Amino acid sequence: MKANNTTYLKEENLLSLLSLNNMIVPEIQREYVWGKAENKSVLERFLSNLKNNSTPCDGCYQAHKIKDINTGFLYSYKPSYVTLDHERYMDEYLIDGQQRYTTLFLLLAYLAIKEKRTKDFLTLIRFDKEMEEINFDYKVRDLTHRFLIDFLSAFNEDLTIDEILQGTEPPYAIPQTWFLSDYCADVTIQAMLGALHTVHKIFNDQHQYFDYVLTAVRFWHFKTEATSQGEELYITMNSRGEPLSKPDEDKAQILTKENLRECGETWEKWQDFFWKNRDGNSNADEGFNAFLRCIAGLEYYLKDKNKEKPLKDIPTLLTPEKIENYYNAFTYLINNKESFKEQYSYADWVDNCLKEIWAIFNKNETDWFANYRDDDRATERKRMIFIWSWLYYFTEIKNDDKPIDTNELFRLLRFFYVRYYNNNRSVSALKEIIDMIIANGIYDSVENEAGSEDDNAEEETDKKFRTQEETDKNNLFAQAGIKLTATESIVWKIEDLSLNIDGSDLGAVNISHLVDLKNNPTLQDLQTVYYRFMELFPSKDCNPNYEKNLKTLLLHYKDEKNNPFWNRVSPWNYENYDCSDWRRIIRGTIFKEIFPILFDNSNNIILENLLEQKKKDFYSEFQTVTSIKEGNLSQRKQLIVYSDLVDIWKRDNIAFDNIIPENETRIFKKEQRIYNLNKNFKNSNYKELWVEIKDKNIDEELQKILDKYSQ
Repeated sequence: MKANNTTYLKEENLLSLLSLNNMIVPEIQREYVWGKAENKSVLERFLSNLKNNSTPCDGCYQAHKIKDINTGFLYSYKPSYVTLDHERYMDEYLIDGQQRYTTLFLLLAYLAIKEKRTKDFLTLIRFDKEMEEINFDYKVRDLTHRFLIDFLSAFNEDLTIDEILQGTEPPYAIPQTWFLSDYCADVTIQAMLGALHTVHKIFNDQHQYFDYVLTAVRFWHFKTEATSQGEELYITMNSRGEPLSKPDEDKAQILTKENLRECGETWEKWQDFFWKNRDGNSNADEGFNAFLRCIAGLEYYLKDKNKEKPLKDIPTLLTPEKIENYYNAFTYLINNKESFKEQYSYADWVDNCLKEIWAIFNKNETDWFANYRDDDRATERKRMIFIWSWLYYFTEIKNDDKPIDTNELFRLLRFFYVRYYNNNRSVSALKEIIDMIIANGIYDSVENEAGSEDDNAEEETDKKFRTQEETDKNNLFAQAGIKLTATESIVWKIEDLSLNIDGSDLGAVNISHLVDLKNNPTLQDLQTVYYRFMELFPSKDCNPNYEKNLKTLLLHYKDEKNNPFWNRVSPWNYENYDCSDWRRIIRGTIFKEIFPILFDNSNNIILENLLEQKKKDFYSEFQTVTSIKEGNLSQRKQLIVYSDLVDIWKRDNIAFDNIIPENETRIFKKEQRIYNLNKNFKNSNYKELWVEIKDKNIDEELQKILDKYSQ
């Protein structure tokens, strides 16, 4: 809200607020809810922060403040019935801050009883039992007002905490005559009682906190004297849903007294940005809080890398200027994405990337202060790499008073977007990598050392500037000349195919399993690779028209270590192999060998012809059926024979069990039981291959195969 002569903003402690104002919760306000069971964590955090900001003295037992603690903004406005500006005590309707203010009122009431300060407390809140007046009230809610009057009327110097709290929880066996049965059904009253129990849990020690809370706890009190403006402000603030909590606390401690109005308006601008992009959240709290923790975590990381000893404290790490710089980095991406995309025939990844960034913030599930050297924090670390990379790059460029190159920024974003999907966790080397990119450009391919000897090399990029594939891509782009954007487009298009983009746990390979980048492929070469791969894999699964033949063809190959194409999986008590993990299969040396020959020069798939030729080559090794059966064939070769007798690909996995006893007949000498199954043996969806062919005349069937392929 813009400043005018009917508003003021002032930092006030609780003593000042209670002494000069009559705070009234208006009818349009929601219930007090912090004391409810589902909000217990919020209340406990708020109270614990207050307590932990004090140092109790074991001599005088008084709690002394470490520093003033500002708990956020308190918005209020003058109701229409107040016509005099010189009233000693001004009635104010609370717009926002009810949860915190009510909690502090209850805390003071509790401490007054505990510390035998009830007379001081009742005087401070100007309690008049006969007139039923109090300087904090719910006058428009009769039952809540009645409760507060009855509650305070019970106060005396001999009152104990146990007497107040006894019977105020279900099943309400209440000894106090003042506690009406109607209080049991009122939401706000029950939340107040719940809050008192939580206060008792945290502040039930021998030290005295009454004076500390009154003087050390502060608000930024934002007050407008116009009723219409106040109600408009209330509606605007609450259109976001519930009032902010943690960001509001951070706000109060980050903003300085200098230029407070301007900073406050800037803060609202930041919140509005996250409100507009909240993606289904009821308010801006989740996204904005995550953003603040993210950039505070980045500031902590940068200080830690500089051998400083920072605190993991948002107000300590952030200033309004730093938040604005990081906010500008984020909005720059949003505002310039279309101009970047217009240069490319393919740039779908930009929207997907920004969508992923928003999801990370709005879900607010990341611990941005997690130990970035901890091997067990893979999820946090890969998100740090993804988000911190462009935030640091942008702000560092700005700090050096250099102009932002939009293309360079988005190319860097792409670089770390791919690393994100490859589950790259090399946070230790991130600062050094970005510094080198700033110095040499994103497409630098020089072999630079990125890490240090102190860093644990979990990732290849902990030590090296880039992976081999990243280096090869950069060399390709560096030689593209005027065809750079076209080359980038087709490379990105290939990488973004569903089986390619996720290179996690597979060597961070996204394209080099399909094309040898070192051979400087042309645009036509790359486009051919794209169309051929799409023909085979239009989605994350193989084209069903080709899948069985392609798997069977793969059986005819082995890699340099004599391994077949499949990958062993659980259950580990069997030799269980997943034959449909195409993400892994296509990155193997076997697929890399056959992919270039699956199509003719006109891009027609010749899979069946290749398979027939491989079968001829295979069966040419055998002159008779007996030579097949007694040839001591490997598991892979036994499956080749089975594939010509029965459909071995009805299910995803092949499993080998124990060797068949000599008194049981199968096809091969020393044959194991071979199963076709889905993942495991926990259901009935599996079958031994022999069962499907045992009623056939095996010798006759094998002879037919030999006759077919021996010609």
